[in-house]
Amino acid sequence: MATRSELAPHALKKIAKELQSLERSPPEDIQVLDNEQDLTEIQAWIRGPDGTPYENGYFKVKLLLNEGYPETPPKGYFTTKIFHPNVASNGEICVNTLKKDWKAELGIAHVLLTVKCLLIVPNPESALNEEAGKLLLEQYDDYAKRAKLYTTIHAKHGKTEFQKLFSERASLTQQQTTKSSTTTPSSSSSEHQQEGENNKKKEQEKTKSSSQQNENPSSSGSSTTITGKQQKEETNSNVNTSITSMTNVSSTPTTAISSNASNNVLTPSAVGNNVVQMNMKRHLTGDVQDGKDDIETPSNKQPRVESLPKKKPAPTTDRKKRLRRL
Repeated sequence: MATRSELAPHALKKIAKELQSLERSPPEDIQVLDNEQDLTEIQAWIRGPDGTPYENGYFKVKLLLNEGYPETPPKGYFTTKIFHPNVASNGEICVNTLKKDWKAELGIAHVLLTVKCLLIVPNPESALNEEAGKLLLEQYDDYAKRAKLYTTIHAKHGKTEFQKLFSERASLTQQQTTKSSTTTPSSSSSEHQQEGENNKKKEQEKTKSSSQQNENPSSSGSSTTITGKQQKEETNSNVNTSITSMTNVSSTPTTAISSNASNNVLTPSAVGNNVVQMNMKRHLTGDVQDGKDDIETPSNKQPRVESLPKKKPAPTTDRKKRLRRL
């Protein structure tokens, strides 16, 4: 067995880290003993699995780490006396994980779980206890009776120590969870307060913006009404000015019409001017329908076609003379 000084620094760090994790969250039915003074010897209690001859038994095991750890596997021993095919009389454990199947990534927890699995499924092919292996293969009932006998005699006194470790570590885990739960509410409460303040600020901003929006529509509505009135006034003024201008332009033709009316005679120029004036008034007042005017202009009047005089039929005497000549 190697001393603590012979182990590499990275190996010591790895062992210490693995032991801390095993104490904080131990695997089921496994409790590691505290041994900070010597990290090369790891001791643990393993409770016998239910449904096996080792049920209700508590077995102490130790792992011896050599100077080549973790590249080389540790050696495992049962310090509690046990009747098992893969356990020698001196307590040495024979399992492939601690020999040819070893890998540096496995670690202490994997080794302890492998030993626990040996109590469930023994391997008679690599038996260190030949008698136990033979009974397991040929007479299982005799093997089970003898294993139970060893369990009741040698594996009962470890129950108190196992339960003590279990209760202590369970209380530690509860304290850690309560601390974490007490620290988280304070932080969460502060976060809730900040969220509440932010929400209040957002609501105030929304109310301000909504009030501004409510004020703006009134002003905009008044401005739109003012502009609408101005547009109406401008259009009316434009209409009036256009009408007045047209009346001024058409004053001379109307006088001509009125002067000639006494003689019941209308000149073509007077008729054309009168028609143009009427059309302009209708366009301005909106009396024109579908872009057509009901009053016929001189251009719209169709020209008269003079009928040609009909030829008189030739007399019958002339017809007879023509026939004779032929």
